[in-house]
Amino acid sequence: MQIENVRMNEDKLSPKGFKCLCTFNLQITAGLMLYDLQLLQAPDGKNLVFPPKSINGSPLCSMSPQLRDEIAEFANIHLLKRYAEQAGNWFNTNYFNHEKKAR
Repeated sequence: MQIENVRMNEDKLSPKGFKCLCTFNLQITAGLMLYDLQLLQAPDGKNLVFPPKSINGSPLCSMSPQLRDEIAEFANIHLLKRYAEQAGNWFNTNYFNHEKKAR
C-alpha cells in the first residue's frame, strides 16, 4: 500500500464531533487505486477511514473493519511524518535565518 496526494483539511468539527484530518489516495497494488479517502478523527480520538460517496450518497466501496483500521493507522503515520517534516522545515528556515540575523 502507498498513500499519495495527501490534502490537508482545515474543516471544523461536524455536529457529531468528527473532524476530517485529510483526504488522500491509496494505491493498493500497481493496478488498483482508491481516490479521495478521508481520514477522520472521532470524538473519542480514534482515527477512522471513510470512502467518498457517490452521487446518490452511497459509499463507493466497502472495507472490512480490520482493513479500515489498518489504512487509518497507515494514513495517520503518513500524516504525522508530514507534520514532522513541515515542522522541521519551519525550524530550519526560521531558526537558521534568526541565527544569521543575530550575528
